[in-house]
Amino acid sequence: MISTLQGILQEKHPDVVILKIGSFGIQVFITLNTYESLPDVGETCRLFTYLHVREDNLSLYGFADIEEKKLFLKLISLSGIGPRNAQNMLSGIKPNEFRRCILAGDIKSLTKIPAVGEKRARRIILELKEKLSEEELAKMTGTGVSKTKDPRVDEAIAGLETLGFRKGDILEAVKNFATKNPEAPINSIIRYILQNKK
Repeated sequence: MISTLQGILQEKHPDVVILKIGSFGIQVFITLNTYESLPDVGETCRLFTYLHVREDNLSLYGFADIEEKKLFLKLISLSGIGPRNAQNMLSGIKPNEFRRCILAGDIKSLTKIPAVGEKRARRIILELKEKLSEEELAKMTGTGVSKTKDPRVDEAIAGLETLGFRKGDILEAVKNFATKNPEAPINSIIRYILQNKK
């Protein structure tokens, strides 16, 4: 997977750039936000990238900011939204404003983005809210990521999240088990949740 590219900016347009890397000129699709952050043609440019693979086509999407790339990846994980749709959506709004709309359930602001009607805006808010991490939500609300007093709880939850659990679904169960079993190691806490939270 190509996660970053660095080369000489050969051409730049609001939706696509050409990066010269060695003897190759590589086409990378970009958002308007990224376009506004680009250096001048002829200068070195670094982009965070996503390679979209289809049977008949390979397309690279590039972002000046890692947070915009993360939001792009969350958007294309939703059904019915492909890379070009996500590129167009993110060209119509700044990433932080997009996240604010998701958190606040601001349908009206999202419908100002081209090709986003009320029905799609509702679905994006509903589905993306579940996909935003606690760190992202904390960043948007200006609060710190909550930590419990027991480090075993935090580590067990982190391990369980990598297994697909959502923190909100398991936090109380993990805290209760850890409180009742103060000597239990982290792997015992995780095993307990795996056995009792289906």
